[in-house]
Amino acid sequence: MAFVSAARVALHNVLHLHGQVRLLRLTYRKASLHGVCISHVRCLASTKNGPSIGNSLHNDTTCNTDKMTPDQSPTSMEPPGIRHVEETEADSTNSMPSANVSQALNRRFGMENLDHLHLEQTSSDGTDSDSDDEIKSSWTFEEENKSVELSNADLDRTNLRQISQHVVEPQYHLAAYVSESETLSQLVRLGVDLTQLQRVKGAADMIIKLDFETQVKPYLLFLHDIGVTDSHLGNYISKNPNIFNEDLEDLRVRINYLESKKFSKESIARIVSKAHVFILMPVKMVDAKLGYLQQEYRLTGNEVRAVITRLPKLATWNLQKLKDNRFYIKEFLGFSDAELKQMLVKYPKLFLTSKHDLGRKFDYLYNTMEMSHNTLVEWPQVFRCRLHIIKQRHQFLLSVDRAQYNPTKENYVSLHALVTGYDLAFCENVAKASVIQYNNFLKSI
Repeated sequence: MAFVSAARVALHNVLHLHGQVRLLRLTYRKASLHGVCISHVRCLASTKNGPSIGNSLHNDTTCNTDKMTPDQSPTSMEPPGIRHVEETEADSTNSMPSANVSQALNRRFGMENLDHLHLEQTSSDGTDSDSDDEIKSSWTFEEENKSVELSNADLDRTNLRQISQHVVEPQYHLAAYVSESETLSQLVRLGVDLTQLQRVKGAADMIIKLDFETQVKPYLLFLHDIGVTDSHLGNYISKNPNIFNEDLEDLRVRINYLESKKFSKESIARIVSKAHVFILMPVKMVDAKLGYLQQEYRLTGNEVRAVITRLPKLATWNLQKLKDNRFYIKEFLGFSDAELKQMLVKYPKLFLTSKHDLGRKFDYLYNTMEMSHNTLVEWPQVFRCRLHIIKQRHQFLLSVDRAQYNPTKENYVSLHALVTGYDLAFCENVAKASVIQYNNFLKSI
C-alpha cells in the first residue's frame, strides 16, 4: 500500500508538472508569434532553483499559501487546473508583467482557447490525455538556462495544429514557370493554353515534370501522323493533357482498331480532333459503343462510320444516357424505329439532347403547332433550336395569317425556314412583313 501511495503521489507531481509546462509553452509560443515581450514570458518560464515548475511559478508570483485550496496540495490526487494557476498569478501584486501578458493574449485569442487547452490537458479521471510519444515530441528542456524551448520544426507543427486549423495551400499558375521549364516553353510555342490546361485535375503537376524530348515530343509526332494539324495541336493538348499519361503503344492500338473498321484517315483525324477523349478510351469500350449503334438503329457499316465521323462525341457519350434518350424518344414521343434511324443519320446530335428539352419542344411543336411526326423527322434540327424563338416566330406568323406548315398547301413554311436566319431574312422571306412590324409585335407579347 505504501508503494501504491508513493506511486500515486509521483504520478500526481508528473501530471502537475506537465500541465504547467503545457501552459508555459503555449504562452511562450503566442508571445513569440505576436510580438509580446519575451522577457515577460521568461518570468513565467523560469525554473531556476526550484523543485518544480509549478512551485517556481508560485514563488515568483509570491502567492499566499492560505489561498490554495485543499485539492491543490501536493498530496491531492487531482491535478490542479491551469485556470487556477492563471487566476492565482493575476491576484498577486508582484505578477503584473505576467498579468499584462495574459491580458494581451486574452485580447488576441480569447479565453476560450485556454479553456479548450485545459480540456485537452486533463481527462475526467485525472489522467493526462496525451500519450508519452506526443509529450516527448512536443517539447524539450534546454539544459543551459532550464527554460522551456521549442524547436523550429515543433513550433511550426504545433502552431499549424493549434492556432490555425485551416491551412490554405499556395496557389500558383504554370505561366510563372515557363521561363524555367523547357517543356512549358515549347508547349506555349505550339499554342497550348496553360490556363485551360491547368483546369484539368492533376495536369499541372504532371506536365511540369515531363521531359519534352523523351516524354512529350513522341506524342506530338504521333498526333501529327494520325492527321491532327499543327494549328490544332495546341488546342488539343490544352483540352486533353491526359494523353501524356497513356502508353504510346496503347494509343497506336486504338488507331489501328479504327483503321480495321475501315475508317478513312480523314475520318480518324476528325474523330481524334473533335472528340479529345476518344483516343483515351479502351478498344473494348469503343467497340461496344459502335456495336450498340449498329444493332439498335439497324445501321450499315457505312452509316456507322458516317454517324461517328459527323459526331465523334457520340462514341464518347455515356452509353446508358444514349439508351435512355432512345427509349424516351421512342416510347414517350412516339417515333418508330425507322424514324429513329432516319433522325440519327440526319442529325445525331439530337440523341445528346436532354429529355427535358426534347419533351418541352415536342409538346409545343406537336400539340400547339400541330406538326406531324413525319414533318419533324424531315428536319430534326428543330429540337436543338431555342423554344422561345419557335414560339415568337410561330405567333407572329399567326398574326399575319401565314402559319401554314402543310407541305401540300400553298404558302408552306418549313421548319428550317421558320427557325433559321436573322429576323430580317425571316420577315422578308417567310412572314412577308417588315422588321419594324415584327419588333412591335414582340413588344406586345
